[in-house]
Amino acid sequence: MAITAPLSATDLVQTGWRRPIPFNDSRTEGYYLGLTTDRRIHIGGGTPRYAFNGAGADASTNRLHEAQLRQELSRLYPSLSSVAFERTWHGVVDWSLDASPSVGATGRHNNVYYGIGYSGHGVNLTSLFGRIIADLEAGGPNPWTQYPFVNNRLYYVPNEPFRWLAAKTAIAWHELVGS
Repeated sequence: MAITAPLSATDLVQTGWRRPIPFNDSRTEGYYLGLTTDRRIHIGGGTPRYAFNGAGADASTNRLHEAQLRQELSRLYPSLSSVAFERTWHGVVDWSLDASPSVGATGRHNNVYYGIGYSGHGVNLTSLFGRIIADLEAGGPNPWTQYPFVNNRLYYVPNEPFRWLAAKTAIAWHELVGS
């Protein structure tokens, strides 16, 4: 993920972005963007990476991903092609087999709370899932239980080397058929 320095009012007018409403695209390997109250654009997403046994990415992989974010921001907003990223962030993608997240409580006493399987939407979903977990912990009537991602049981993910093979195959397939 990356965030720009604060943009000038002129920069924002040139983009046509009038309201701070976040959005994401509908491609399989999508990007998501948002506008902060201090006129910064944050962008994340793109092609996921997977290293054997969940190992972290190296510096060259991080630079490649930053270049992809820069290219996507420039594609969407050509007038911002020279705007620098002030900060970038890299992390692992918590992907479920059906790309569906889950949040809820488990355990013998139903007191182990979790949010998992964000599938590339963690930046947007963690705030929401935090509220859901707080409401679940508080007890009482819960307006969130009507949603399919609350206590959604995720499919089993195999151990390595099968997980690595599946991840690499899925990423290659999505790159082959187009995002």
